[in-house]
Amino acid sequence: MNIVEFITARLDEDEALARRPPPNWRQIGKTGVIVASDGTSAEECGACYWDGVAEHIVHHDPARVLAEVKAKRAIVQAHQKFGLEAALVEHKGYDALNYHRNQAMAHALNVVLRYLALPYADHPDYDPAWRVDA
Repeated sequence: MNIVEFITARLDEDEALARRPPPNWRQIGKTGVIVASDGTSAEECGACYWDGVAEHIVHHDPARVLAEVKAKRAIVQAHQKFGLEAALVEHKGYDALNYHRNQAMAHALNVVLRYLALPYADHPDYDPAWRVDA
């Protein structure tokens, strides 16, 4: 499994989990009451009296997770695009400037992919060779 396949699989998992619950989460008042709303009704889901717990849950609302997954998928696609373009430029003998520009972009995006994989370092399919110093 290469890093693109690994990240894509983790994003698929994140997306599936984020799509499970239909509600959007919000916090009511300073008491930390968490409310779920499906757009037509709302219900109290629980009270979190520990400092920051309600904010944490609300911050990781499924809609936000889906937005993050979408952004990360765009980074993966950019990596694939510039890697492919660099290979095509090299194969077809295009000018050196385009080749080096695409190679530099592909390299930079490869580093970004390694950072995107880092939060999943505890996954059994994570390759320690991908690790970067964060």
